[in-house]
Amino acid sequence: MNIVKKWLSCIISFVAGVLGLALSACSGMIVNINIDASAVNNAMNNSSTETTKAFEVITDGDLFTQAKDLGIETQFIWLKVFAIITLIVSILLIIYSIISLLQNLNVIKSNHIAFDIVGVSLAVLMLVATIGLMICSNVYASALESALTTSLTSTYQTMTSPEIVSLIKFDIVAKTGVYQPIMLTVGIVLTIIASVYTILKRKSI
Repeated sequence: MNIVKKWLSCIISFVAGVLGLALSACSGMIVNINIDASAVNNAMNNSSTETTKAFEVITDGDLFTQAKDLGIETQFIWLKVFAIITLIVSILLIIYSIISLLQNLNVIKSNHIAFDIVGVSLAVLMLVATIGLMICSNVYASALESALTTSLTSTYQTMTSPEIVSLIKFDIVAKTGVYQPIMLTVGIVLTIIASVYTILKRKSI
């Protein structure tokens, strides 16, 4: 039991940090665009799916340009802010786990409560960041749906008449990928384990 208590915080912090980085390669946003022009003569339906990986929200400048052109840059900026926070916390968790490892190996001889507080704080920050990321992702997805519908309608109107455009159905669905719910689960588990571990550890001192 002592071994579990000794290594649990180190392992779970490292795993959570690595997952925060590795899972950013998973889908962060999925946009399905269906254009039903069957009511228009000699017209064909068009369907496409665009998948954005979570890390691309931070690294891909074209996404911000697109959001700015659609008039939803504010929603995108908030999404990017929480994505960056989640990334930073993931890196800090890995650093924390390495320091914890050195403590367990007696390379760093310190058992100050401040270190435990930092661990719990990082766990809570991860949870808050993922909740914020989930909320911002859904807000952005909703704004993206509306903006793309307006943009496509306007584009088709310049290509043809408003009467014909009224016959075309635009079905646009934007939704979060697997990254956000997985990271939310990781944040919840990490916070619970870090809090319980710290309580048990301090009681045993």
